[in-house]
Amino acid sequence: MTRTRKQGPVQIGLDLSRDRNRELLTNLFEEFDIVEFSGAVPDGTDLCIVDEEAFEQTPDRFADWKTSEGALFAPLVVLSEPTTPDPWQSFDESLLSHVDTILQIPVSKAEFRSRIDNLLKMRKFTRTVEEEQQFLELVFQSSPLAKLVIQADGTIIQANARAGELFNTDPSDLVGRSQGEDDWVAIDGNDSEIPVDELPFARVLATNQPVYGTEYTIRRAESKDIDVSVNAAPVRDASGSITYVIATLEDITLRHIQAAELERQVDLFRQAQQIANVGAWEYDVVADEQWASRGVDQILYIQSSADLSLEQHFQLYHPVDRPIIRDAFERAIDDGEPYDLELRLIRDDGAQRWVRTRAEPQRHNGEVVRVRGTLQDITDRKEREVELQRMSNVVENAPIGIILSDPTAEDNPIMYVNQGFVEMTGYPRDEVVGRNCRFLQGDDTSDVSVTRIREAIEAEEPITITLKNYRKDGSMFWNRLTISPVYDADGSLANFIGFQENVSSLMQQQRQIGILDRYLRHNLRNSLNIIGGHAELIQQEGTPSDAAHAKTIEQASWNLLMNIEKEREITELLRSDLNPTTIELMPLLRAIADRYEQEYPEATISIDGPHSVRVDALPKLSIAFEELVQNAIQHTDHESPSVDITVTADDDVVHVAIADNGPGIPAMEIEVLVNSDVENPTYHGQGFGLWMVYLILEHSGGAVEFQDGEDGGTLVVVKLPPSAPVSD
Repeated sequence: MTRTRKQGPVQIGLDLSRDRNRELLTNLFEEFDIVEFSGAVPDGTDLCIVDEEAFEQTPDRFADWKTSEGALFAPLVVLSEPTTPDPWQSFDESLLSHVDTILQIPVSKAEFRSRIDNLLKMRKFTRTVEEEQQFLELVFQSSPLAKLVIQADGTIIQANARAGELFNTDPSDLVGRSQGEDDWVAIDGNDSEIPVDELPFARVLATNQPVYGTEYTIRRAESKDIDVSVNAAPVRDASGSITYVIATLEDITLRHIQAAELERQVDLFRQAQQIANVGAWEYDVVADEQWASRGVDQILYIQSSADLSLEQHFQLYHPVDRPIIRDAFERAIDDGEPYDLELRLIRDDGAQRWVRTRAEPQRHNGEVVRVRGTLQDITDRKEREVELQRMSNVVENAPIGIILSDPTAEDNPIMYVNQGFVEMTGYPRDEVVGRNCRFLQGDDTSDVSVTRIREAIEAEEPITITLKNYRKDGSMFWNRLTISPVYDADGSLANFIGFQENVSSLMQQQRQIGILDRYLRHNLRNSLNIIGGHAELIQQEGTPSDAAHAKTIEQASWNLLMNIEKEREITELLRSDLNPTTIELMPLLRAIADRYEQEYPEATISIDGPHSVRVDALPKLSIAFEELVQNAIQHTDHESPSVDITVTADDDVVHVAIADNGPGIPAMEIEVLVNSDVENPTYHGQGFGLWMVYLILEHSGGAVEFQDGEDGGTLVVVKLPPSAPVSD
């Protein structure tokens, strides 16, 4: 590109040997800048006037000057003496190529001036053309869009700098290339190559019309793909024929990325509205117009909230809440006061919903011009809050002490206690929260109980235990403590919850019952031993009739002694830990069978069932089965008692069927056992054995049924909860 020259006054360079000629020309062109020189043509010279001698001595300097002027017309005038009729014949032909005109002197001033003016006009014209070309070149090169000039065969003949950046190469490397080459392929939206004859420049040639806004992807061999928008227009010659096509390419890769990101954000906003059950709205105060997202319409349960007036919007709220929302909205417009309210809606279907409505006024020049806000359905949260409050009230007002501790903090401190705990212990909440609950322990608290509690907490296992605790005033009370772990949704330990019940009165009653039990057993046993001894003497020394009565007395005393022993076992059972534990059932039954076969050699006891069955029951479960087996053997009227024990199990229940060949259990005994309402002074059971069986099974989470056997005798079916799958 030719350098741009700053325009100024016309500058004429003179290299003349005669002073008279220099003087005349200086006067003739006084409105121009006259510069005399003898060597190289000075910069800024618009026209040179030299005499023959100066021209012939160093003609190359004028050739250099013309070359440096580029496309500009650089006129050279040679003054010649009249030695020949044709002055052009006075110079060598090789020199004449640099000369634009030869003036023979003398010459009139008018002709001289006319010839010079014509030469300067030509220079001015070429300067204008050059400047226009430079401007067009500048526009072409500095365009923010990539520009290509393409011939009809698809060959690029010119490319600007932006085109080079777009294709990651020097613009000159694009010249001579053809669109559709292997390392420069156009791809459509379906990832298919676009044929060359369908590219924009080819469509211009085919339709003789411009093509606008064609978008496709350019796949480049050694660079990332780029998305472009292409405009192409024809350039015609004087006859109207298309000579080339000018194409502009805009890189829209970022635009596509941004559009995709915008669509993703819009979709995310839609999804967020649905997930959070929230919608957005806007009210234009100046235009008195409103807009709402689909989320708002769904919450309001209407087709389009934009069709409703403000008053109709207010009418959607619960009658009690309408003044609240109306007043808040008016303050937002008048005073620019935002609001955040939780109110009730009454939908067209009659359903009441809780919503959270928020508004933020927008100002312009100090005036509120619009109000923007959100509407969120919070019905589920409100219902959970109500339920949580209800549960909180239940916990807070429970007649027992309830504590919640934080095992994730050091020393598992208490984080909540209810009013029942405060009343039970006398400790106010502010003295309890943040401490481990061991402060309730004292000198007489059982170390064994404390150890069991610690081990259960470390193992994250529930535990129920009764131990001595102490109130704030130092008084002791018996605390039946139940501690259970609480897990979060991920299965991680979140808290321990403790239930505390003051069982001091119960413990006192049990102590008194124990004293009474020991007293009665001791005295009854002594008295019954005396009765039995005397009955035995009467049998030995009395008449046969007296002996018969004495035997009845002895048997009755013996039965009473046995019932006293059963009563002792029942009392111990009720006073012991009634928490079930896991028991291997089959070894327990086999041990009972072995014991009673040795004690009663005439009896036959069989056991059939899986190899291993585990049940959850009281540790004293063996006493229940011993009672049932012994009862079947002792009360049979056969010389050879038989007891068949059959165990079956599934995932829900374990059945233990005990069948004997005896006369069966009296109906009254069974009725009293299974229906305690029939027990009265005239209708009652005679022994404690079956009652003890019933109590053990009941506290084990099981049950017992009595049926008639298939071949006579009694069938007793015991049901127990399994603790693990059965293995064959």
